[in-house]
Amino acid sequence: METARPSTPRAHHTTPLKLRHVRAGFTLLELLVAMSLMVIIAASLYTSMYTAFRARRSAEEAILPLQRAQVAIDMFVADVRGAVEPNTTLAGSFEAVNDRDGRSRATDRLTFYSSHHDVHGDSSRITCGVGLITLALVKAQHSDDYVLVREVTDNILAADPGQPIREVLCRHVHSLELRYFDGSSWKDQWNSEDLQDALPVAMEITLELEPQSDRGSAQGESRSRYDREYLNSLCRLTQIFTLPCGVSQEVLESAAATQTGGPS
Repeated sequence: METARPSTPRAHHTTPLKLRHVRAGFTLLELLVAMSLMVIIAASLYTSMYTAFRARRSAEEAILPLQRAQVAIDMFVADVRGAVEPNTTLAGSFEAVNDRDGRSRATDRLTFYSSHHDVHGDSSRITCGVGLITLALVKAQHSDDYVLVREVTDNILAADPGQPIREVLCRHVHSLELRYFDGSSWKDQWNSEDLQDALPVAMEITLELEPQSDRGSAQGESRSRYDREYLNSLCRLTQIFTLPCGVSQEVLESAAATQTGGPS
């Protein structure tokens, strides 16, 4: 006799009535917060970059005139260091004039012969190796400022050497002061004809530039107080250098005493 087995219920696989919701984006509030943060960060970066570029522009505007003035002084020094001994076959006197304008500004002038007298590297010009150079301040057109000019006459042996070539070395110059050292003291002027055809042992050049505040800067009102004070002041550059052919006063006096039969 078979025993009936109790029937077991069949397993039923049930599925949830609602599937779990999966997030696939941001809410409107989150987007607004993110965009606000991006705007704040972008504004901060723009302000920082604008300040940095303005500071760089201000620094370049302040330094550029000084760089140009230093280049002019370097050219001046190169010309004078190439000065030829006065009253020789190819050279005349070394003459420096101490002068001032109506406002007591130094407007010195120097005329001499130099073996360093290149004019823009023009190789087509006929020269004799020595040129007549004049360095002086000239009144600028439509302005009370001076410009530092360099006049070069390179063909001095020709019957008609022509007009000197003028080059502007520096603009917006307030004053130019030159001094000359004879080995014992500094002089404000020098004339080789009165000093036994001698050149000074050393020279000092002082170049003053006009204030930069009145040169039309669009950022003038937004500058800091320190920048405005700096731009409202005169910029002065001074350089002292020696002349290779310079002769000291002691040597001149010794040579003069020897020629006159006095003690050496």
